[in-house]
Amino acid sequence: MDNTVIKNGAEALECILAANYDLIATIAPDDPTKTRILNFSANCKNNANMLDRIYQEENTSSYHPIVQKPQFHGSFIESIHWMLNYEGDSFRLFHINSFYDVYTTAQRQLLTYIAGILNDHAIGLTHISLTK
Repeated sequence: MDNTVIKNGAEALECILAANYDLIATIAPDDPTKTRILNFSANCKNNANMLDRIYQEENTSSYHPIVQKPQFHGSFIESIHWMLNYEGDSFRLFHINSFYDVYTTAQRQLLTYIAGILNDHAIGLTHISLTK
C-alpha cells in the first residue's frame, strides 16, 4: 500500500470539508451556530496543514489539492445532513487507515487524532440538526 495516496486524498477531504463548512456558515440561522460551524472549518484547515507537513517530510514540497467549488445541498438542515454523511465517510477513512503498518507511529497517531476531531464534528452536526 502506498501511503502517499491516503495523505493526498486525506488532505483534499479536509479542504473540501473546510470549504463546505465556510459556505454553510453563510446560511446559519444564528450567530452561535455560525461560530460553531466556522470552528469546524478551522479544525479542518488545521488538519489539512498537519497532513501537508507529513507530505513535505517525504516529498520536500507542499501539496495543495485542487478541490471543487463547494455547493449548497438544499436548505441549511439538508446541508448539515449532507455534511454529516461526508464527515462519516471521512471518519471511516482516517480511522481505518490509522491501523495500517505502512504508516509510522506518528502518522497513525495523527490519523487517529483527525478521526477523533471528525467524530466530534459529527456529534456537533447532529446536535445542530436536532435543535435548529
